[in-house]
Amino acid sequence: MTAASTRDEIVDALNALLAQPDLATRARQIGERLLAQLSSPIRVTLIGPQDAGKRRLCNALLGEDIIPSDGILPTCQLRHAATASVSATLGDRSTRRFDGFDFAGAAAQSPSFLEIHAPLPRLREIGVLLVVTDDWRKESLPAARWAAPKTDMVVWVTSNFDAEQKALWRAMPDPFRDHAMLALTFEQDQPVETRSDTLRRQRELARDCFVGVYPIALGDGLQASGAHHSPGSRNLVDALLQRIDLARQSDLDRALMLLERFGGEARAARPKARPHDGRATPKTDQDQGIALEGEGTPPQSAADESPSRRPDAPGPDRPSSQPSPAGFLSKSAGALLAELEGASDADVSQLVLSRCVETVDELCQIIPPDEALQDLATQAADYMLLLQLEDDDDAADEALVAMLQLKRNVEMATAC
Repeated sequence: MTAASTRDEIVDALNALLAQPDLATRARQIGERLLAQLSSPIRVTLIGPQDAGKRRLCNALLGEDIIPSDGILPTCQLRHAATASVSATLGDRSTRRFDGFDFAGAAAQSPSFLEIHAPLPRLREIGVLLVVTDDWRKESLPAARWAAPKTDMVVWVTSNFDAEQKALWRAMPDPFRDHAMLALTFEQDQPVETRSDTLRRQRELARDCFVGVYPIALGDGLQASGAHHSPGSRNLVDALLQRIDLARQSDLDRALMLLERFGGEARAARPKARPHDGRATPKTDQDQGIALEGEGTPPQSAADESPSRRPDAPGPDRPSSQPSPAGFLSKSAGALLAELEGASDADVSQLVLSRCVETVDELCQIIPPDEALQDLATQAADYMLLLQLEDDDDAADEALVAMLQLKRNVEMATAC
C-alpha cells in the first residue's frame, strides 16, 4: 500500500467519522482540523535577501525549471492544477489570468502577486510561497508576518548570514521559525579557502537558529535539470522532503489515534496501520488482552456483582495481586513524581502528558468492562487522547487536573 493510498483511506475514514451526528464536539473539531491538514499540501516558504538564489532553489524543489531566472517578478505562490496558468494580482486588486507559464505577459501588468498553477506531481504534496522583497532589511519582517499563517516550513536563503540577519531572524514570528532551514548560497568561482572560512563562520552563527544549514553552490547545478549534479541543493531538497514526510506522517498518526478511539462506524473504512510516533496510544480489546465472556473467563457468581467495595480492596472479580483503581492511580502518581525528578524542563510537559495517557489506558484494562467505573475510565481516556491530539502548551496541565478529578471520582464511586 502506498503512502498516498493510505492517506486517501484515512481521509475517507475521517469523513465517515465526522458524518456521525453524536460525535463529541472536541473530537469533531480535531477531526475537522486533521482532515483539512491531510487534504492540503504542506506549505513551504522561501524567503531571504535579493539575488541569493531563491528562484533557482525553488526550481530545484519543484523538480522542474518553472520560475525564470531573469526578469522582475513579485512574490509568487505555486499550487497544483491540471493545466498550467499564471494569475496576476494587480495594484487595484483585480486579477488577470494567462494560460501556460506566460511570465512575460504577467510581468508586463506590473503585478503585486502571482499565483502559478502547474501540473507538477510534487505540487500535490507541497505548495511553495516564494517571497520577494525590494529591501530585505525593511520588508522581510512584515513579509514574514504576512506569510506565517500560510506557512508550515521555511527556508531562509542567503549568501551571507551575519549578525544583522541573525538579529532579524530572531525577531520573526515564532511559528515561522519553528521548522526553518538555512540555505547558504555561494558562487562556484570563490577560492576554496575563502569559501570554507566563510561557510564555517556562518554555520557557527546560525547553529541555534535553524534545524539544518545547507551550503549550496550557485550555478547550473542548482537548476532542476541539473539538480542531481548539485550535492548542496540535493541535500537541502532531500532534507526538506524528509521533514515534509515526517510532518505528514504525524498528521496520519494523530488521525489514526482519533479513529481508534472514536471510529465507530468509521472503523470499517479505517486502514489497519497503527500509530508509531513513540507516544502512548489507545489499544483495542485485542491489544489489551481483554477476554470476553465465553472465551476462557469463568462465570461470575452473585458475589461478583456486588456494586460497592472499599477503595483499597481487591474485590471478588479482581485478583488480590492486582491493585484497586484508586490504588493504581495513587501508585502511578508516585511513579510520575519520581520520574519527573530526573527530567529536563524541556521534557516535563511531554512526559506528563504521555504518562497520563498511559495511566488511563492501563486503568481501562484493570477495570472489568461491566463495572460502572469503566465509564469513568473510558471518558477520561477519550479526554486524554484529545489533549494529546491537540498538543498545545496547556495540555499537560489539563491532563494533570483531569487525573486528579478522575482519582476523586474513582474514590467516591468505590467508597462505601
